Amino acid sequence: MSTEPMPSALRPRDADGPPGFESRIAVLDIVQQPLRARSCGNTDRDRRTLDPPPVLRLDIRKPQCPTADTEYMKRFTFIVQCLLCAADSTGPLLPPGARGRALVRGNLVASAHYGDLKLDGCHGEACYFCFPDLSFSTAGYYKLRFQCLWIDQYARPGAHFVRSLGTMGHQLSDVFRVYSAKDFPSMLPMTAISLALKRQGLWIRGGIQRNRRERRLAKAAAQARLNDSNSNNNNNKTFNNNNNEEEDDDEEEEEEENANNNPDMSSSGISREGSTHNTHSIHNIKADIKNDALNITQTTT
Repeated sequence: MSTEPMPSALRPRDADGPPGFESRIAVLDIVQQPLRARSCGNTDRDRRTLDPPPVLRLDIRKPQCPTADTEYMKRFTFIVQCLLCAADSTGPLLPPGARGRALVRGNLVASAHYGDLKLDGCHGEACYFCFPDLSFSTAGYYKLRFQCLWIDQYARPGAHFVRSLGTMGHQLSDVFRVYSAKDFPSMLPMTAISLALKRQGLWIRGGIQRNRRERRLAKAAAQARLNDSNSNNNNNKTFNNNNNEEEDDDEEEEEEENANNNPDMSSSGISREGSTHNTHSIHNIKADIKNDALNITQTTT
């Protein structure tokens, strides 16, 4: 039998809530279950997180009140601890894996996040706990055990600062599989809950990579649409230019036909020739008058 002391959060005398907890109803639910992960090594570059990340919701409300009493909950500090268990029982926690490697890595304690996800079944402000940084070193089937704790900042000296919420503060996740590197299918698309938490500022490891890939695909699709619209505009411009050229040709042909069929044009030409002939005759008459005047002056002298 092990002589190691039991963790303080599991001791029976610590199974109580904050002041005023007895007159309220508390419920801890898993709103997003983990499904799969890929086994990874000890290096940070080789880490593959659990997908989708498990998300829990803590509701502490008054009797006959459908919404959580967030004003009361924000007066205290709540945390949720995550422990790795065997898939076939709720028994002892799994020991370290082969070659001294830890079976699970990442942040095993989640702090409270208050927000309204505005999703089906998640309306209204509530308290959420997310574990986006869990990774595993050995392939197999596992499940997670969650325990809700609260930090007693009013504890007297020598008392335990971290206290448990009792049996209601324990939850077990569904069984999930950790695949080997060659058998792992792929990452799943980001769920609506993960996306809502990420938009509210919660850091989610896998979702950032998928969002980058989605942004690249969306950018490529937008560029393709832009290229199609530009090609359509160019085709319209060439079509309009051809129509304008045809209209100019038609106008020139109409002018030529009008010039050939209009008799005023020929008469205008004749009148111009007559006017030039009349000017020449006038100059000749003036010259004759000058010559006659000279002859008269010579005879008189």
